[in-house]
Amino acid sequence: GSICGAVYGKGTIKNCYNQGYVKGNSYSGGIVGYAHVSIYYQYLTISNVYNVGTIEADKYKGGIFGTLSKTSKDDALSLEACYYLNGSALRGVGMEGDDYTISKNSANMQKESFVESLGDAFVYNEGGYPLLAWEVESQQEHLMGDVNLDGTFDIADIKLLQDYLLCRETLTAEQGAVADVCANNILNCFDLCVLKRMYLEQSQIA
Repeated sequence: GSICGAVYGKGTIKNCYNQGYVKGNSYSGGIVGYAHVSIYYQYLTISNVYNVGTIEADKYKGGIFGTLSKTSKDDALSLEACYYLNGSALRGVGMEGDDYTISKNSANMQKESFVESLGDAFVYNEGGYPLLAWEVESQQEHLMGDVNLDGTFDIADIKLLQDYLLCRETLTAEQGAVADVCANNILNCFDLCVLKRMYLEQSQIA
């Protein structure tokens, strides 16, 4: 699972999302890989989550759960506002049985009304999928392009993003937010090209 591999007991998963590719041999889920719900294990609550990443597995792949094993009454499980992109997986729950999740297309998941259905933790992201409010606040606090978060934008930031794209370095979520100068929630060579252009323009002004 992109957020949690397996859940075997009382727990709460809320206010999170996945946009990445998830692949496994079995039990691959956009949010949770394997969930076992039983009154003996107490209660599981999952709310205000979405997945738009493609899910792959030889068996039991789902937009939200790889599999959801239920051995108790329904009130041991509470699901609210659990959405996945249609096409990311055939079902919200990979294993056949009850599916408590909701499939939506890409256009609907980029509307303001969809953000409202996810609750106050999310904010509208024009032209993209909803973001968590803290991500936007963090991005606003830092200078765009300042990938190493040292307070200035210079050649070191370009090198750090380049090393990240070459899998030589890792970035925190905060660093990734300011490196995403294309504002499409994807870090790739286009962001690197824009950073280089920004640096050249900055040098010419100086």
